[in-house]
Amino acid sequence: MTLTRAARIAGLAAALLAIPAARVAAQEAVLVLTVTTTEADAPIQGAEVKVDDRPVGITNADGVLRATASPGSHRIDVRAIGRKTLGLEGTLAAGETQVDVQLDADAVPLTPVTATAEAGTVRSPMLRSFYDRAANHSNGVFYTRAYIEHRKPPQLSDLLLDHTGLHYVYTRGGHRVIRFANTGCPPKYYINGNPIVVEQPGAADPSLDLLVHIDEVEGVEVYPRLPPIEYGGLNSGCGTILIWLRESASPNARPSTRHAAPSPPPADAPPTQPATAPAPAPALPPSPPPAPTAAPPAANP
Repeated sequence: MTLTRAARIAGLAAALLAIPAARVAAQEAVLVLTVTTTEADAPIQGAEVKVDDRPVGITNADGVLRATASPGSHRIDVRAIGRKTLGLEGTLAAGETQVDVQLDADAVPLTPVTATAEAGTVRSPMLRSFYDRAANHSNGVFYTRAYIEHRKPPQLSDLLLDHTGLHYVYTRGGHRVIRFANTGCPPKYYINGNPIVVEQPGAADPSLDLLVHIDEVEGVEVYPRLPPIEYGGLNSGCGTILIWLRESASPNARPSTRHAAPSPPPADAPPTQPATAPAPAPALPPSPPPAPTAAPPAANP
C-alpha cells in the first residue's frame, strides 16, 4: 500500500507527540500509601496526607491514597482523628512506590467542662400528681405550699375560703365545718389519697382544723364538682377536697393522727350557729380571710 504524503506527515506527528508523554510518565513517581491501625491492622478512612507539607488528599474506605510526585527524596506526613501523627522521609523512584504505615491510637485532649445544677425537690408520686394537676389547671382550685407560706392562714379552714365559694358554720364546740355554696351537705375529704370522714354521723365536735394542722399541708385541691375520677367523679354532689401532707409531716404518706379527738360537749351546749351569726365563745373568732397578696391559685370554672 502506498501512503500519501499527507498520511505520512500525520503519522510522523503522532509519533513525535507520543515520545514526550511516555518520557513524562517514565519520570513520574506514584505514591501508593496504605494507612491502617496499629492494634487491629484495620484500614483508616479519611487520614490526611501531605507530601513536603503539601496536602495531596485523604485515604479512601480501604485506607489507600494514590498521589503523584517527582522522583527523589520526600517527606510524608499522615494524620487522622484519634491517632498519633506519623512523619517519615524516603525516596520515591519513578513509577509506583508502595508505602504501608500504621497509626497508633492517641487520646484527644478535650477542654474541661464544668457542669452545675440546682438541687431539685424530690417528691413522692402522689405529690408529683398533685403538682402536675395544678400546673395543667385541672378542674379545681389549687393551693401549693408556696402559696400557703405566703398567705400564712392561721388554720386550714381559713385557707379553704380563698376563691372557692366555700363558707363555714360552727359546731357546738366552736369549731368550723366547711360547706360549698348551695349545698347543705359536707364535702368528701381525702388526705394523701385516703378517704376521711371528717363529720362523723352523731359526732359531738367534728373539725378539719383538729384533724390537720396547716403547717403539715403541702397542697390542697378543691372541687365544687367533677373531681378526678379516682376521687368520686360524677358522684360528688357535695364537693370534694383533697389534702396532701408534707413529706416531713407524713413519712408514711398517712393522715395525721397527732391531734387528740375532741371531748363530748356538755348536755346544755347551744345548737350549731351559722358563720354569719354570733357564735358561742368560738375557739378562734371568725373573720373573713385577708385578700391574698400572691397571685391566686389556678382555677378552672
